[in-house]
Amino acid sequence: MMTSVRKAIRKIGRHGGGLTIGLLVLMANGCGSKSPTSPSGAGTISVAIGFQPATQGDTYTASLNGQTFSAYSAFLVQLSPGTYKLTGSFVGSGIAIGFGGGVTTGKGGVRSGSVRSLSGSEPETDQCAAYYFYSPALLGTGPKVKQDFQLQFDVTSDAGSACP
Repeated sequence: MMTSVRKAIRKIGRHGGGLTIGLLVLMANGCGSKSPTSPSGAGTISVAIGFQPATQGDTYTASLNGQTFSAYSAFLVQLSPGTYKLTGSFVGSGIAIGFGGGVTTGKGGVRSGSVRSLSGSEPETDQCAAYYFYSPALLGTGPKVKQDFQLQFDVTSDAGSACP
């Protein structure tokens, strides 16, 4: 997870923006105090998902499996193996969304390489993260306007193929 988030921050940093390292600290400390709203059950995997703005003051909202996120932080969600869609929007320069393996050692997580953008403004993906940018706001040549995004990823019970 840390590698994915670091890559996200570096990638957004190359596009400009004043990023903080708060998300990295939260993830290094077990994803902060955020907890899943769905109960952990047999066959579910605790997956870490982190959201990081491109520039200070950017806002977002995202939905996944009945849960809504709007704070720039890291979250734990309980998901069964399968394919999921995360939908949302941001207002600002961009957003990085990083995924981690199962928080419980040996339990799988988001399958490395399965993160793919289905729609959104200037999308980029890597093995365990997605990035959406709005260049006019990043470059200061346009206003910060709402940008929708949608991505898809797979959750696996195989720890060997999951994001770190």
